Amino acid sequence: MALVALFIVPFALAAAGAFVFRTNQLDATSPTEVVTSSAETTAPVETTAPLTVETSAPVETTTSTEAPVETTTTTTVPDPVVPDAPITTDGALLRPIDTSDRRLFDANVGCASLARDGSTVRACDVTTTNSVEVAWVSMNEGVDILAHRLDEGPDVWNVVLRSSASASKSPIVADVTGDGENDIVVGWRSDGALATDVVEVVNQSPVVSLHLSLIDGRVTVGDGRLDAWNRLGAGTYAHWGYTGGADNWEGISELDENPPAGQL
Repeated sequence: MALVALFIVPFALAAAGAFVFRTNQLDATSPTEVVTSSAETTAPVETTAPLTVETSAPVETTTSTEAPVETTTTTTVPDPVVPDAPITTDGALLRPIDTSDRRLFDANVGCASLARDGSTVRACDVTTTNSVEVAWVSMNEGVDILAHRLDEGPDVWNVVLRSSASASKSPIVADVTGDGENDIVVGWRSDGALATDVVEVVNQSPVVSLHLSLIDGRVTVGDGRLDAWNRLGAGTYAHWGYTGGADNWEGISELDENPPAGQL
């Protein structure tokens, strides 16, 4: 029995030591579990998700740039300024000729006999103003104004004014100065523009006493005055009224949105 006890006691001591050694090993490895738990702290990677959401917000602020467009509706167009009625002979198409040009009147042919040689006559007429016989001849080649001078012969006429541009319509004979005498009004239209010359007898000779250059022009004559319309803008015209003649021309100026068709 003593032998058995001697055998059992060392064996028990050895087993107990082995148990203590195993327990120490387990305690020593337990920190590895802390390490593995630290790996789980990588969760902050998830915090990047809200950043992508916030970057889309500034795009909405661009809609504020549309507001200035609405301010254009407050702009206003000022009323057109009506210029004074121009009183000038500058730019007249009927010009005095440099050399003498005499023509014989043929009663059998009439006023067409006063046309230029080889020309095509459109219309012509003879009138008396301030005791002077005056003729106008409208041709494809232009317009001539002639005066009859009895001291040079009963049938001799002198060309006083000439234009190389053909008139758009036949010249008009009417009293536009208000002196009771006939005047001759000639018009040339091109691309909507209307040039107009007023011819009256001054010192026994036909002269241009007024020239107008009109945009989308309209002209009416008679009753001792001439009325002209010049376009200022869309649907708006300057209306000029003339009386007097020669060195006494007077003009009025006003706005008009409904001009007549005109006579030239």
